[in-house]
Amino acid sequence: MFRIILRRYGIVIVTIGLTLISILLSLGISWGINAFLQVGPLREPVVIAIIAPLLIAPIMNVQILRLIIQLDEAEQRLQVLSHTDELTQTYKRRYLMQYIDQEFKRVQRYGGNFLLQF
Repeated sequence: MFRIILRRYGIVIVTIGLTLISILLSLGISWGINAFLQVGPLREPVVIAIIAPLLIAPIMNVQILRLIIQLDEAEQRLQVLSHTDELTQTYKRRYLMQYIDQEFKRVQRYGGNFLLQF
């Protein structure tokens, strides 16, 4: 699901979203600690809770998101290589048999004609 969001919105938007989420979590933790310890005003902890994720999260998120994109591209290349022959650029036998079986089941389910032509 994360890959779908990343493909749909891109690195920049996802990084901004993750940074905002980390800021909110940091604020929540600061407020929780403050409430637990029953300390006075929250001026310094709130500033730190906002600035720390604002500086750290984008750098980490961009690196992680780039790795996810590279992984996604490598999986797509692997998928293409597993289905096609590099030399002739034609489908391999296993993929062709899976595709024929899938189409045959579709014809059985919805009706119609099935023609296999060479």
